Amino acid sequence: MKKKIVLAVIAAALVLAAAIGTTFASFNTESENPGEATITLNDMQVALAAAPGEEERETIPEVAMPGQEVELKKYVVENALATQAYDIYTRVIIDKQWDGDFKDVLDAGKVRLYIDGKELNASIVGQVINGWFVQSADSEQVVLYYTRKLTKEAEGKYSTPFIDKISFDADMDNSYTDKAINVNITVCAVQATADSKISTQAMFAEWGAYPVIDEETGIITSIEE
Repeated sequence: MKKKIVLAVIAAALVLAAAIGTTFASFNTESENPGEATITLNDMQVALAAAPGEEERETIPEVAMPGQEVELKKYVVENALATQAYDIYTRVIIDKQWDGDFKDVLDAGKVRLYIDGKELNASIVGQVINGWFVQSADSEQVVLYYTRKLTKEAEGKYSTPFIDKISFDADMDNSYTDKAINVNITVCAVQATADSKISTQAMFAEWGAYPVIDEETGIITSIEE
């Protein structure tokens, strides 16, 4: 009988941090349906949404086989509040691990994530892939910063997709049979201000990283720790 790997539905854990002057507020919400994961705070709202045209695509199949590649629904981050919204900078953390007691036994590196034809691994750390700066990446976690502000206007409220494919190594043996892999997405946001230094300080205070922002364009060009 062929081996099969159980795929858990991608879970979205959203974290929103609102920075106004030196005052910070944050809270969390979770949803098993990323399309319904939305949080609001002080006229800020962020959502994990399907990219335009991707709404009807299956989120993720229930099972997969070693050697298989699975095209995923392309997800983006949305600055979701239509009125009185702030521009925001966003960060996405993708965690993958085997379910239950197997997370410390089985190799999460045998399950690979991709965006725009690139595997999300250590080889692309420091690069910008599809508009996302890759701050860190290993076999269990990827940290991405969207380089542009998400605005309240329709043409700037969505990020580009940050994950679109998952693959399973062909050499996965019987120890992986009927095991479940969990892929969890955390979305974080801070208010973007006209003063890039304030935005940088807000991200450093919330996330412990120091983005370098181009003062003219507002684009994140690198990240220092």
